[in-house]
Amino acid sequence: MTVDVLAKGVDPSDAKISIKPTHLKVIIKKDKKDVLVLDTPLFARIVVEDSRMRYMSSKVRIVLRSEERRV
Repeated sequence: MTVDVLAKGVDPSDAKISIKPTHLKVIIKKDKKDVLVLDTPLFARIVVEDSRMRYMSSKVRIVLRSEERRV
């Protein structure tokens, strides 16, 4: 599953992304304040160590790998 957070020019040091097997939380600093962007349970378990983040000029892309695909 891919989650795109549409936020321009996010520096990795300004983002707190928590990926857990059944939960995803994204906080991005904007104007020196933490903004909660996403805080949600996941419907399928994911493999944290196989998931990744990519900071792009117009967004932050979070790719989550499902446990089902690992087998």
